Amino acid sequence: MISMFIYLFAFLTFAWAESKIGVSQNGDYCLDEWSLVCSNENDCSCFRYLESFSRFDVAADICEALKGSLPSFHSEDKNKFIYVFQDDLRRGAWIGLRRKNSTFEWVDGSELDFTSWNDGSPSYGVNASDCVHFVGHEDEWFTVQFKWRDSPCSELRPILCEMPVLIPTTQQPSTITQTESITGEGTAEWTTSMWTTLSGLQ
Repeated sequence: MISMFIYLFAFLTFAWAESKIGVSQNGDYCLDEWSLVCSNENDCSCFRYLESFSRFDVAADICEALKGSLPSFHSEDKNKFIYVFQDDLRRGAWIGLRRKNSTFEWVDGSELDFTSWNDGSPSYGVNASDCVHFVGHEDEWFTVQFKWRDSPCSELRPILCEMPVLIPTTQQPSTITQTESITGEGTAEWTTSMWTTLSGLQ
């Protein structure tokens, strides 16, 4: 019964979020309420942070309802993407990594070819936990923020969703200026055509 109420609350809260494609600070590359985050001109994704403390399975369902998924990471550069959310991620957030039959797997089925575990993680034996989240301000010292830790899937944590960039079908090649670097310490102006770059991500 409690589980039913949790799901009902989550989906009623975010039912409005199936927003149309619109011109925002991200141009036409992300849905409204999503942020375009890039480590370089060849690697971009749309992210959305939701301060709705949820279990891992509920978080995964919410991201799916929003046309995205819990994020997967395949390089240190991409792992640093979420520094633009550092003011929000005080308690970390679930990512799409989960232990299955003693092996960690990404929920999107992609290869586990990169990890960024915090010291002492992952846990094994009687203390093993199956779901993975970013370490946030309130978990550890700020210096280890955005390392990964395994925790019980029943813990309530914020949600970070990811979806691929959208490819406009009518827009001409143009130059995009990213308004924030991955560390939040300045701007990065790109002079290459994002149309060409993003087309290769389909």
